[in-house]
Amino acid sequence: MWFSMINTRLIVSFASGTILTSVVSAGNLGPANGFTIFTTEGYQASNTDCTGRIAVGGTATYNNFGIGSDLSNSDGSRNDLIVAGNLSWNNGENFNGNIQASGSTALLNVTTSNGTVGSIVDIDFEDAKTELQDISNNLADQNATGIVSKQNGQLSLAGSDSELNVFSLSQSDLSALSGMQIDVPFGSTVLINSDNVSVQLSNFQPTLTGCDPSDVLFNFPDSSSISMSGIGWKGTILAPKANIQFNNGQIDGALICRSVSGNGESHHEPFDGDLPDGDDDDDCDGEDDSCDCCCHQDDDDDDDDDDDHDSDDEDDDDDNDHDGDDDDDDDDHDSDDDDDDDENDDDDDEGHQDEDRSDSDDDDDHDCENDDDDDDDDHDSDSDDDDDDHDSDDDDDSDDDDDSDDDDDDDDDDDDSDDDDDDDDSDDDDDDDDSDDDDDDDSDDDDDHDSDDDDDHDSDDDDDDDCECDCDCDKPKGENLYD
Repeated sequence: MWFSMINTRLIVSFASGTILTSVVSAGNLGPANGFTIFTTEGYQASNTDCTGRIAVGGTATYNNFGIGSDLSNSDGSRNDLIVAGNLSWNNGENFNGNIQASGSTALLNVTTSNGTVGSIVDIDFEDAKTELQDISNNLADQNATGIVSKQNGQLSLAGSDSELNVFSLSQSDLSALSGMQIDVPFGSTVLINSDNVSVQLSNFQPTLTGCDPSDVLFNFPDSSSISMSGIGWKGTILAPKANIQFNNGQIDGALICRSVSGNGESHHEPFDGDLPDGDDDDDCDGEDDSCDCCCHQDDDDDDDDDDDHDSDDEDDDDDNDHDGDDDDDDDDHDSDDDDDDDENDDDDDEGHQDEDRSDSDDDDDHDCENDDDDDDDDHDSDSDDDDDDHDSDDDDDSDDDDDSDDDDDDDDDDDDSDDDDDDDDSDDDDDDDDSDDDDDDDSDDDDDHDSDDDDDHDSDDDDDDDCECDCDCDKPKGENLYD
């Protein structure tokens, strides 16, 4: 049977690194989950079989080969052989699913009893290569927690953790092996890391105590070549860079690598242990920090003080905007009074000047009110008003010059009107602005005090009730989705 009643999780990892921070969902090998053979490039096999599913990122070449005999009949609903390249297969059977090959397909004496043959490949193998390497690197960063010993070619791995046991194997640990014993508590996962570049495994069979092959992961992040011969392997091998030569043996687990070739037999027992999460931020998706607000209330609470401060700053800006609006009303009133006196002498261009002057006054008042020192506002406002009114008149004169092509007589009238407006606006605006500034200072104090109290209260309520992020979080705030 490809399954076991033992609920042990064994991950064997051949490298040292950082300590485990969290645990993700069982069997989290990304795009390779559920496959017995997953290669980012080619797969060549003869006179053997793979009893599970296969995904090939390049060319697949088979002779006297069988696929999927340990799988359930999918009635054409599952793709059991996926090839992102050419498929050449002589003699064999695909027992329980579909065949999908994006390149040419040459099938000779091949039976597909419970599926069809198509050309739709829904795996991006380039992305898969990157993702699998990232997974492998993250696993290799875990600190070893188990004890490794070797005597007379017999390698012993002993762990005591009820959840995860991590082992690190050196080149000497793997050389000249005649046996391997793994002993861990029931219910735990075993990760075995090795940074060996070249690995040779032959003529022995690992013995597992307290765990099942589906709970054991051998991780080779840097290996480019793995040779397996005359061996009965137990567990899944993750080696994204490796070309694996597999002859005269069998594996109860899975091969996830660059390529596979040989007559080795692969039995469907995919890894389903609980892997450590490589994301130090421990957020709810394991990758993206955008979901922290959904799962970690503590993280939000740490930011409350900053949010309150930001809220106060924003309130000050709102007060300034309000002050500017009050000043605009006074200035508009002054401008209207002045314009009424000269209204009979001005033509349509005069209206255009009034709009420009009003816009300039708006900008001037806003600049004045936003000064950091309220005591200097009166003086700055007076000076700026005079200068800005003068600038506004200059701009208006420029506008009148542009219009002079149509009516030369309007320019003289506009200039006279502008002079009158300058004198009236300067006197009236200065008086109004001084008064407005004093009133605004008092208003600012009250508004800032009220705003601070309201914002602090609102910020706390938002932290407790709201979670504005883009992820799908099924658990309440404060809970880790992977616990």
